[in-house]
Amino acid sequence: MRSEDDAWHLLEDLVEGKLTAAHGEMPFKLSGWPKLRIRIPATTHEGAITPSTMVEMIELQHSLLRAYSLIHYKSENLRLLSKSEKEALEFNVVVRQGSSHYEIDFQAIIQQIAENALMKMDSTQVAVLIGAFMLLYFGRTVFAAYLKDRKETRLAELKSEDDKEHLKHLEFVSAEETKRMQIMADALAGNKTAQAIAEEANEVHGAILRAVSKADGGTVQGIHLNGNTASQLAANSRRTGEDIKLSGEFDIQRVDSTVSDGFLVRLRRRSDGLIVNAGVQDALLSEDHKAIIREAEWQKFPIFCKMDARRVGGSISRATILDVTPAPK
Repeated sequence: MRSEDDAWHLLEDLVEGKLTAAHGEMPFKLSGWPKLRIRIPATTHEGAITPSTMVEMIELQHSLLRAYSLIHYKSENLRLLSKSEKEALEFNVVVRQGSSHYEIDFQAIIQQIAENALMKMDSTQVAVLIGAFMLLYFGRTVFAAYLKDRKETRLAELKSEDDKEHLKHLEFVSAEETKRMQIMADALAGNKTAQAIAEEANEVHGAILRAVSKADGGTVQGIHLNGNTASQLAANSRRTGEDIKLSGEFDIQRVDSTVSDGFLVRLRRRSDGLIVNAGVQDALLSEDHKAIIREAEWQKFPIFCKMDARRVGGSISRATILDVTPAPK
């Protein structure tokens, strides 16, 4: 695996079932990726790390430890990690001479996480989890999607028309990247560990954005943000995911019955095109409700759903169906 493009192709093949991993092995080898590259041009001394950037690097380190703990211990409690585990996950920030270009190579850390996970989980499950992990933390596409979500959030918050006008014309995500984020949504669907890691990565993106804002602009994974833009997007960004209610008329796009305690439904809301991967838990829905979902899938008619959901940034990281009826004709 030499690039982010390779990682997306891998994740797509895994999610669609076109690729499986042999027992105890990963279906890929890392070769030059993933790396995190940040450039902060407006530093007092070239070749140095600013205090604000150092603070956010520490947050990244802690987040990686929590993600590792989620994978191996199903908990964010860092006390579960041994000293040797923490040391194995430490990264070094390389500062290029004559600049303030920071580069972090995460290949060894990812390899360590994958090897340990293979001792506890199915190889294909590990491949999906590690593929999603890398892209969530180090993918340009996911960071661009985070910036898009921040733009939409800030446009709703701002009162000054001048400030709004500045943000309105910013475009962060291409059509191809939008398709890639749907691949990620499919990878996260029904995978509670991956969903929790997505929330961790979202917090890291906020930390990096704040560091760029404090430094009056910079470049992250090739995306340039000037000081004004970074400051506008970073404002009020210290927010974790929030629990919300979703409802409306939905078309059923796919049903996955391989989940142990129920099944997964991929839904598209008719009013705005929102795609939701929602869990249907046996303990929460009656047989009548499940029969409605199955019939709607077979007969291709819309349903009216009520759901509990978790929103991170502007994306739905997980959802659970609470009630379902046939949509009024």
